[in-house]
Amino acid sequence: MSKITSLTRLRARVRGALMVRRPAQILVMFAFGIVAMMAFAGFAIDTGMLLTTRRNFQKVADICATVGAQAIPGGGAIARAQDCITTNNVSGGATVNVPPTSGLKAGNNRYVEVVIDQNVRTYFLQAVGIRTVPIGVRAVGSAYRALEYAVVGLRPDTNSVRTSGGSSSRIIGNACSRNDFQVSGTLNITGWAVANGSFSGLPSATGTESGPGSDPCLDPLFPLPYLPTLQPLVGSSTVTISDSAGNCPTASNPTRAAPVGYRLRISCGYTAGTLTISPPRDQVDIQGSNRATIRLQPSGTTPSNATYRDVQIQGTGPVILGPGIYDTINVISDANVTFNPGLFLINSSYDQGGGGDLTGTGVSIIVGHQFEATGNGNLLLSCCSAGMEHNVLFYHYGGTIPTPGTPAMWPATGPNEINITGNSGSRILNGSIYSPLVTPDACNNPCISIGGNADTFQVNGQVIGATIDFHGTGTTVNYPDISDRAIPRPYLAE
Repeated sequence: MSKITSLTRLRARVRGALMVRRPAQILVMFAFGIVAMMAFAGFAIDTGMLLTTRRNFQKVADICATVGAQAIPGGGAIARAQDCITTNNVSGGATVNVPPTSGLKAGNNRYVEVVIDQNVRTYFLQAVGIRTVPIGVRAVGSAYRALEYAVVGLRPDTNSVRTSGGSSSRIIGNACSRNDFQVSGTLNITGWAVANGSFSGLPSATGTESGPGSDPCLDPLFPLPYLPTLQPLVGSSTVTISDSAGNCPTASNPTRAAPVGYRLRISCGYTAGTLTISPPRDQVDIQGSNRATIRLQPSGTTPSNATYRDVQIQGTGPVILGPGIYDTINVISDANVTFNPGLFLINSSYDQGGGGDLTGTGVSIIVGHQFEATGNGNLLLSCCSAGMEHNVLFYHYGGTIPTPGTPAMWPATGPNEINITGNSGSRILNGSIYSPLVTPDACNNPCISIGGNADTFQVNGQVIGATIDFHGTGTTVNYPDISDRAIPRPYLAE
């Protein structure tokens, strides 16, 4: 046999062997592919089943938490929630807690917590050793809406709400003290009175609750608006504006503009005249002999940038304040003061204790340290300036106001409080008083004092601060709560 023939036969044999083995290899690869595809399909099916089970558990928890909450108060909340769980075919692994043991409502017995925690069986994943997967869901329900408060004391280490007064003292709405709630005399509350600590004396209220499980007294965290920048104070001159100097308003020239000057001393006798003052000024000292109207102007296109560091008000002529930045305003006389519409930043203090009126509409006042209006004149202030949210009339910052574009304002001095009290006249504030102090002891105690024996004394808004002293014979805080605890309205709280 020739070598060529032997080689040809060898090639044919090899070719035949290959033709026999190739289908077997393909079959093995196909088998592995089928197994892998089945594993992926099984994983996808089990995952979908587990997600569906979790959604169903969550629905049951949500429903049963609100169903149970409808039995609060009364003691049947746990049984009602458990019946709901059984009715929805959840067996084992379900717990009902009143009050909740975790979360924001922990310890508050006005809430029902439903926890479902089960190991759910798998199917296809058992092939890789995963027989069960834990699934846990939680829901917290209540039958009563969270309260909105007319008065909130935020300091946790003292009696943060103190009231004293006669039978006409009242709060239209709810009142809450983060610590103790002290009532001396009579206080009528149309809504609920809440003490996260305890009561010392009880108000006349729709209901009261106290202790660590009571509705929490929370800071609403109202934001500051955009704060303007200071106008630079340049110069050292002192200018006297008087009749003898010839630069006051007169009968023939009833409106005059103040001349340029770093500090102004004003004494104008013409009662029908108006002297307008443009910013910035280091000091505006209105003398006791002044009878003219003094108008502090805003600063052009950015009125809240107007800068007047120190304003001293004597005399009997009215004073009209333009929106802007002030350090100190001291009203020593019976002059009437008007805040023009806009945003006011008073860094250190505003003091008015005489018999003059204080009025203004469309204003918001940010107070660094102190605002005192304790005189016997009428007081009518209404908010709000552009940019101020949540109906805030007074925003008590409790320190040097951080003003963009400047290293710091003038060093703030004086007590740290808002004191709006009086014994005569009509005193009405249309807007809220908010004192969100950074540290509990950042102000005098109280931080906010309102009331007195005026003919009318009413705050149409919220009063929120670290410590609040509410007193007088006819003082009213009017902020009705739209959530009515007497009518169950089941909802999910968490």
